Amino acid sequence: MKEQLDPELQEELDLFINSNLIAERVKSLHSVERAENSYEPTFTFGHTFGNFDFTNELDMRIKEVENTQTIGEYIESLYREKEKESPNFLRSVGIKRDYKSKVVNGRIQPSKGKLLCFAIAFELDLEGTEKLLQKAGYTLSKENSVFDLIVSFFIEKGHYYGIDIDIYLEEYDQPTLFSVA
Repeated sequence: MKEQLDPELQEELDLFINSNLIAERVKSLHSVERAENSYEPTFTFGHTFGNFDFTNELDMRIKEVENTQTIGEYIESLYREKEKESPNFLRSVGIKRDYKSKVVNGRIQPSKGKLLCFAIAFELDLEGTEKLLQKAGYTLSKENSVFDLIVSFFIEKGHYYGIDIDIYLEEYDQPTLFSVA
C-alpha cells in the first residue's frame, strides 16, 4: 500500500490532521472556559426581555426551517446542475439511480457516508458539503474524527477521486467510503 501513496500528499495530509486536531482541541478548551465564566439569563416562553420579543424571533426561525429544501430536494437541484456536464457522474462514486431516486423522494434517509459520496460526485467545496450534510442532520467533525479530517482534506484540495480518498482512508485505518457506497 505504501508504494501507492504520493509522499508529498501524505506529508501534507499528516500535517493537516495534526494541525486540525490540535487547533480544534484548543478551541474547545477556550469555549468551555468562556462558558464557565459567562452568565446567560433565563427566559420564560412568550415573554420579552428588554425590547426583544423572543416569540416573534422564534416564529421567524420556524418559518425559515419550514421553507427550506428537504435533503431530497437539495440533492435533486444539485443533480440537475451537475447532470448537464456528465449524465453518468453518480455511477463513478457508486451511487445507483434507484438509490438517488429513493433519497430524492424521501423514501430513505441517506447515511453520512452516502452523502459524502454525493458531495464528492457533485464536487462540492467544504461549505457546500457541510450544507448537504446539515440538511440530513450530520456534520464534518474535524475535532475528533480522522475519517472526517481526511475526507475534508481532499474536498478542500478539490481532489474528488474516490479511489485516492479510499487509499488514504485505508492507510489511516479508517473505513473506506467508495468501496461501500
